[in-house]
Order: sequence, then C-alpha cells, then structure tokens
Amino acid sequence: MFGNFILKLALSMYVLEVTGSAAIFAGILSIAIIPTIVLSPLGGILADRADRRNIMVGLDGLTGMSVLCATLLLSESNALTVISVLLVVLSVLGAFETPTVQVCIPTMLQGDNITKGNAVVNQVSSLFLFAVCRLQLVFFLFLQFPLYSKGRLII
Repeated sequence: MFGNFILKLALSMYVLEVTGSAAIFAGILSIAIIPTIVLSPLGGILADRADRRNIMVGLDGLTGMSVLCATLLLSESNALTVISVLLVVLSVLGAFETPTVQVCIPTMLQGDNITKGNAVVNQVSSLFLFAVCRLQLVFFLFLQFPLYSKGRLII
C-alpha cells in the first residue's frame, strides 16, 4: 500500500517536473482517478463473489507486471504517455483491491472488532497518504530538489 502511494507520488511529481505545468499534472491525476470512482462498485461485487485471496494475489501480480512493462517501455520520448497509462492502470487495479481488502475484515474479525478493524484499515491508508505527502515536502523543500522547472515555480 505504501509502495503504491510512493510510486504514484513519484510518477506524478515526474510529470510536474518535466512539463512544468500544473494543468497537465492535475489533468493526468484527474483522469487517473476516474477508473477508481467508476469501477469500485464492480470491485466490491467481485470481492463478494470470488476468492479474495486469489483476487489480492492476482492484483498484486498485475501491479508488478504493469510497473515492469512500463519500465521496459519507458523512454524520454514517450515518458508522459507511459506514465499516464500506468497511473490509469494502477487506478483500475486499486478500484478492485480496496474493496477486496475491506471485505476481508469481517471474515477475520467478529462483533465489535469488525468496526475497529475497518477503522484501523482506513487509518493506516490515511496515514500512508499523509506520510507520502510529507515526504514530498521533505524532498522538494528540505533536500533542495529543484523548485523551478522551465523558469517557473512549480510548488
């Protein structure tokens, strides 16, 4: 989970650094989130009807293969396209992974512990996202990574 957040951050920050355009950066991230919004209900249906362990293993395998393929296809001339497609693919896979993880909680816990388990999963996810955003701040402000791209302030 943390690795996925870091990967998405690194890819999106690369887009911002290369283009110097907040509009392109926001556009790619906006397009990449659409599959999560649209496909999450289908992910919940799949998680209810199929073997959750196989779903999670399959999704992790697909994530790894997607990143590997993107790495092999990546070149300076097609970097934005490959990164954009990878972000969308990761979003699609996340739309199926998140409901699967959430559906697993009631099978592992009972009674009041189900609510606590759901809370812990959501807190961990939020903490990872928070930590990734703070890492971004550290990289760009305190470690003196470039704050300018193509003559414009990017932060």
